[in-house]
Amino acid sequence: MDVKLKYGFLTLAIIIFQSIIKLFGVLITGSLSFLSETVDTLTDILFISITLYSLYYSQKPADYQHMYGHSKIDSMSGLIQGVILMNIYVLLIYNAIQVIVSRSFEFINPELGLIILTISFVVNLVFSRVLISKGKRQKSLTLEILGLNLFQDSMRAIIVLISFIFAYFSIFFIDPLLSVGLSIWVIYGAFKLAKGGVVELTDTNPVSSIIIEKLRQEIFNLEHVVGVHDLKIRVSGKSLFLEVHLSVEDHISIIHANV
Repeated sequence: MDVKLKYGFLTLAIIIFQSIIKLFGVLITGSLSFLSETVDTLTDILFISITLYSLYYSQKPADYQHMYGHSKIDSMSGLIQGVILMNIYVLLIYNAIQVIVSRSFEFINPELGLIILTISFVVNLVFSRVLISKGKRQKSLTLEILGLNLFQDSMRAIIVLISFIFAYFSIFFIDPLLSVGLSIWVIYGAFKLAKGGVVELTDTNPVSSIIIEKLRQEIFNLEHVVGVHDLKIRVSGKSLFLEVHLSVEDHISIIHANV
């Protein structure tokens, strides 16, 4: 099995384990900020599954139907993940605002929540560093993204831990406020993820006009080239494709021009 897929499946197993213990934590505490963190972990199961499939599919070579390869499936999965996350967390913000308005702040068993979140924090922090390190050695952006996702989870766990520390001293109003803050944080990240997917799927020009003009001039300076037209650049995954229409001196044969 490809090493990237192997670490991807290991990440999925860790996320499933954390989802189980976090669901248990939500049930025994009733914390809204814990619920926000748990929903994010549960959606990670779906998103990592999509990532694993896109990783497998994007490795397929170009064919007659997909002449530029299959890398754009990464952009499609990013767009889908971003849209789903934004919708889920808008609902969580609505739920937290209702709790704030009704002033029903209190939750129970904060000490058990502290234990579960501490376990989650340590697992995420350690394994995120492993994934990022392995991704850099394998030159795999996917593994690095999975590692960064776990690292962000560990940082969000710290915020929820703060809520439980306050709750331990019977200060409960912090919990729904942190739930709103966490949700806004995730929505912002989801928006950037979806935007990145849209940019690549719509073939938005990835380079500046200055670079394009410089590239056009470099091509024009090639031997026997007398005209450069319709210079286009597009991105598909980690690949950059260049299309250009060249005019060459009329005495140059087609074979010579292609060489």
